[in-house]
Amino acid sequence: MERSRAVDVFAVDRFIALVERLIGLPWPIRLDQFDSTAQQLGWSPTSMPGLLTGEFASGKQRIMVTKDEDKNISVVSLPFFRPEGEGVEEIGLVNDAFVAYAAAGVEAWGKPFRIVIDRYSHVAWSYPQSVIVELMRYERFVDLSFYTPQGILAY
Repeated sequence: MERSRAVDVFAVDRFIALVERLIGLPWPIRLDQFDSTAQQLGWSPTSMPGLLTGEFASGKQRIMVTKDEDKNISVVSLPFFRPEGEGVEEIGLVNDAFVAYAAAGVEAWGKPFRIVIDRYSHVAWSYPQSVIVELMRYERFVDLSFYTPQGILAY
């Protein structure tokens, strides 16, 4: 199958590689100890704790890192694909990106334990390391939420 220019933008291989890097980290990690790991992932700190920036398929985006009551990271949220503009073509690109990421996830990790197809479709995979990866399609972007062992309780 020939890949269109739009699908190339989705950086599907990078999606898989990043998720696997996150899965392999030595959880738990305290938020205040995450800077060096974030830099290794290519992310930069901002002036606000818990907010980082990184380059994704659609350019520089904000990454939100939340913590639990013990200050351990519980969830990492990444806006993996967010096209500019709000037209019908961009909405189609968001859907195509979600489908491409979900298909790559199924190929890499098998069938998700949760599949919801509706206005805000999402798929989720669970791993033996006690982490959950959830890919969600909103109208204007595709988001990846990575739940650490500390964040699974919130899932």
